[in-house]
Amino acid sequence: MREKPKTESVVFKYTKASDYRVIAANGAYGGPVSTDDIKVDFYVESMESPNSERFKVEKGKLGKVITRVPGETNWIRELQIGLLLSRDTAENIGKWLLEKVQKVDEQRAKMAQRIIPKQKEN
Repeated sequence: MREKPKTESVVFKYTKASDYRVIAANGAYGGPVSTDDIKVDFYVESMESPNSERFKVEKGKLGKVITRVPGETNWIRELQIGLLLSRDTAENIGKWLLEKVQKVDEQRAKMAQRIIPKQKEN
């Protein structure tokens, strides 16, 4: 009786931690640290909300802003989460992300072909 050759494989089951959440990020900041790891903070960029605003009331209707405290509007980057990655892990995640970007680009191209009708040549 012949033995079946053993297939080398491993199965990973994905579970979520009790505090798992999806966060938004429209930017990242960071770089190498003294341990040769890479620290990256993901942030959401937005305009700072004022503490208060005073509006003019005209004929019982809300009008233009008269004053805003603070008066200057600042942009803020609210750090959402920080990751400390080994060099190899950072490289692998970078390659993985670039593969996903390529797939998104391919999907966009397919969608554009469906949406934009081909023009007839004269």
